[in-house]
Amino acid sequence: MTYYSVDPATEDVIASYPAHTHEEVDAILSRADEAQRSWARVDVTERALVIRRLGEVLVDRADEAAALISAEMGKPLSQARAEVVKCATACSYMADHATLALRDEHVATEFASSIVRREPMGLVLSIMPWNFPFWQFFRFAAPALVAGNGVLLKHAPTTMGCALLSVEICRAA
Repeated sequence: MTYYSVDPATEDVIASYPAHTHEEVDAILSRADEAQRSWARVDVTERALVIRRLGEVLVDRADEAAALISAEMGKPLSQARAEVVKCATACSYMADHATLALRDEHVATEFASSIVRREPMGLVLSIMPWNFPFWQFFRFAAPALVAGNGVLLKHAPTTMGCALLSVEICRAA
């Protein structure tokens, strides 16, 4: 099966993307699991720095991302750029609040000592729609990643270019 990214204004095919085979999906899941286990061992302060850098990369590539959003799903360029900047703002917010939000919490109980500890869950799957191709992913990914989880993205087939650029931006951070 092949997925096509089509410019809604011109109906021109922007790009085509082959579907993953079952073997490719298995390999992706295996690599993602291994990467998440390693990421979970990184201190939250360091993870927050990476998420802050993610926001910076989003700002640096906002024009490129906005042009792709506009081409793939028809959003006006100014709105597409605002979507990307909003993603960067969310990353900054997560970076600013991660250490406090994820710290151990001592709670009063009938026991001598009780602690609430927030630990990574593992891999988290996101199945995303086409209408906010960056925002839907980054509003999910930033808190999940800063908490030590790994994220998997299954984007709408009509905005596969946005999905691939999102992954590229994450890797650049």
